[in-house]
Amino acid sequence: MSRTIRRLFTVCLVAIALAFVSAARAAEADEHAQQLRKHFSNAVKAFENDQFEDAAKEFEEVLKLSPNSTEALELRDMANVRFYIEAINRGPAPLRENVLKLLELAAEAEKQRLTDKDRIEKLVQGLSGTYEERARIYLELVQAGRYAVVPLLERLANTKAPDYTDYRVRASVALIRIGDEAVLPLCTALRAKNESLRQDIAFILGQIGDPRAVPYLLRAAKSDPDTTARSVAEIALDKIRRYADVPDVTPQIALFRYARLYYYDDPSVRQSSRFGHAIWNWSDKDQRLVMQVIPDFLFSVSMAANVATEALLADPGFEPVLPLLISIYHKETIVIRTRLEAARADAEKGMLSEDTERMLQARLATAQNILLTLRASGEKNFYRALTLQLHDGNPYIAAAVIADLAQVGQPRLNVYPELAELLAPVQPATIRVEPPQAAAAASKAPAATPVPQALTAAERARINARSVFPQQVEAESRAAAPPRPSTVRTAPPAERETLNYLIATARRKAEERRAAEEAAAAKRAAAGSQVAENNPLIMALGNSDKAVRYGAAAALVQIRPIVEFDAAKNVVQILGQALTEKGFSTVLIVSADAQSANLLAEILRSAGQLPFSASSTESALQAARSLPPKDLVMINADMPDAFAALKKDPLTAVIPTLVFTKDQDTTVAQQMYAGKAAVVSLKALPERITDAATKAILGSRTSSEGLTLAVQYAHTAADALNAIPQYGSIFSAYLSAVKDPLIASLDSDDPQVRTAAMTALGKARVDSLIPRFIDLYQSETLARPERIACIEAVGRMVEGSAQPPAEVVALAENIQAGGDAELRAQAVRWLKAAPIPPAGIEKLIVQQEASQEAVPEQKAPAPEAAPVNPAPKPEVPPANPPAPEAEPVNPPAPAAPAAPEEQPANPPAPEPEPVNPPAPAAPAVPEEQPANPPPPAPES
Repeated sequence: MSRTIRRLFTVCLVAIALAFVSAARAAEADEHAQQLRKHFSNAVKAFENDQFEDAAKEFEEVLKLSPNSTEALELRDMANVRFYIEAINRGPAPLRENVLKLLELAAEAEKQRLTDKDRIEKLVQGLSGTYEERARIYLELVQAGRYAVVPLLERLANTKAPDYTDYRVRASVALIRIGDEAVLPLCTALRAKNESLRQDIAFILGQIGDPRAVPYLLRAAKSDPDTTARSVAEIALDKIRRYADVPDVTPQIALFRYARLYYYDDPSVRQSSRFGHAIWNWSDKDQRLVMQVIPDFLFSVSMAANVATEALLADPGFEPVLPLLISIYHKETIVIRTRLEAARADAEKGMLSEDTERMLQARLATAQNILLTLRASGEKNFYRALTLQLHDGNPYIAAAVIADLAQVGQPRLNVYPELAELLAPVQPATIRVEPPQAAAAASKAPAATPVPQALTAAERARINARSVFPQQVEAESRAAAPPRPSTVRTAPPAERETLNYLIATARRKAEERRAAEEAAAAKRAAAGSQVAENNPLIMALGNSDKAVRYGAAAALVQIRPIVEFDAAKNVVQILGQALTEKGFSTVLIVSADAQSANLLAEILRSAGQLPFSASSTESALQAARSLPPKDLVMINADMPDAFAALKKDPLTAVIPTLVFTKDQDTTVAQQMYAGKAAVVSLKALPERITDAATKAILGSRTSSEGLTLAVQYAHTAADALNAIPQYGSIFSAYLSAVKDPLIASLDSDDPQVRTAAMTALGKARVDSLIPRFIDLYQSETLARPERIACIEAVGRMVEGSAQPPAEVVALAENIQAGGDAELRAQAVRWLKAAPIPPAGIEKLIVQQEASQEAVPEQKAPAPEAAPVNPAPKPEVPPANPPAPEAEPVNPPAPAAPAAPEEQPANPPAPEPEPVNPPAPAAPAVPEEQPANPPPPAPES
């Protein structure tokens, strides 16, 4: 009992202590709040009395007390808006800074208060109160903005509520007053199954009058299953027509154009938000709106995907949507990866929170899964997406689409018609700032003018008498037409005969020409060359961006086209250029003035670029084609012929070009090269020259592309070149055309690049490199994959030759004498065209037997431990692998050594006559190998 009393006593003491502590803290907090309010009131009074210095000091005292966001919000509400406006405009600098700090603190608490779901739901329920209460609630709901839309719509959808009639009007008024923040969620909610809710949303959107709602209202007006909803949507569109353009197109086209505006981040749809950007989706399962807050840099691309999906729902067969969706999701993946890489590269500036990084990773995975799903739509949509990117000049997305095409493309290299909607210029289709005054005047004109007595041109066009009464009209026309004088002259017989002969000859020639054209067209159609040249992948081979060119060449190799086309040689040449990428910028300077070229080269070299120079048109073309691949060509303005020649050559036309001049004024050069290339003056600052060169080199790329990207290019080219077979591909015949870059790649630091170069040179059968390949094989630092590539390349080079070179035979003997079984197998496979002579085979067998005999001699201490068993020692040599290969099933073979001198000169016997008993004795060559005959003696 005493223990229980003690426990109760302890609990009471703790409770009393906590009460005292709480009271003390409350008193302290109350005192802190009183001090804040006191200093803030003094600051406001001092400012109103124009005592600005005193007001600034009082504000400093307020901030010294470190108010939290809730206290800052309470202080902010103690003064009116006029005080803050005048304090920011008229007050001294210290006062302005302190006022802004207080407002920033208050904004955090206000955001929490405005976005509080429980508070907003209570406000929505309070709309059934008195007029004064509703007026206050309307203001607070407007401040809550988009966060008030969901509870208001949920209440609007509850048509069975007893106060639904009154509440319907009040909720509509609240949504109308919220305005533009409610447009996107309301447009999304038009997919609701509740007919009454769709009617109310269409009415509210018409009252708000935001042109962004036009595509959704068009869909509701033309395809909503409810007649009343369609009528309300039409009325809403009529209201918007008063001050905005409403296109006369189908809903899917309007939504598609709207999605393109978001895709290109058009200013007409760009908007700011107080609480950050968000996208809205409609849950068909729960029949409610779902809001997802996203980073600002993802808003445009997310809205583009959202609206494009709406267009696809409006018409699942609308073709332009899928290519646009492919581009949108590729753009999203690139944007997310770029942001994640920036955050990893610069942890201080670009660091992302864990939640944000997790969200970005999830969106990236979702986008990649959607792209995999879109691959099932076939190559047609990916070709059109590539056409869109080539049209827009976006190398990032173009390279990504090309990677997809490598997986889904067909060998036929099909060409699909371009879609007008996909490539149409992007213009705000529904937004117009000025009201349609001319249209309004035109609409009023028919009412003011009297009805015409005669038919108008439009009415006459609709009534075609000839189509209704063709015979009567034709007879009346002939009867009414005046007689024409005869102008026909009767030709004499000779003239008529000559004319008939000329006509027959011309007709025959025309028929022959038509037949030739049809045969040529049929031949081109069979080969597919004309179609292939218009393929977007082939067009991408001439893109100015490296990533697009290299990716298109690699994709074409992977697709394995069966159609011969003119640019097939360019594919292999581009891969050869990619294989030699080094990761630094190379600039070709074309100038006959050596002084200007040297000055420019020094400026570029100091900027970390590698300059080359050429003084004539011929040398410029040769240098532009040579390795390493040139990233930029800088041409003297006085050499227009060199500029034209470089742009005419298909291999050099894709290199970006920059024109330089010695003159301070670049007007003349700009007029000469207008629209063809940018112009820079050598008398400008070096920084300006290098900036112009860097901009021309990078184009739409970023400066982060360097050595890592060059390695990726080289590896992509290596894989593509390895994928080209030696025979049977349209690219096989052009491997020899890239002999120079392949030979240069043999000295690369990258083993994958070296291996690919060896394999490609072997397929091209550049037999002059056999000695070099043998030297490479014998290099001690060469890895096994490269040794195998050397063997394969040499084998391809000597394949089919009647007499293989002696060094190849020596290489085969060297490999067979080695102890590496895998290399021996590769030599047997690839060097079979270089057979080793029988004497060499025998010598190799003897060497291998000797190497096998040396094994037990090195392990002599082991038999010493058991000297009582001499038999196992001579049993080891018969286990020599070559012996069973020569005579695996011949029992008399052990007795053959009795007469080794009688058959010393018959080495070929073991191969053609495996059943000859004396054969095993002949290869032994007892004079050269005296240590070989003794092992069989104990056996006999």
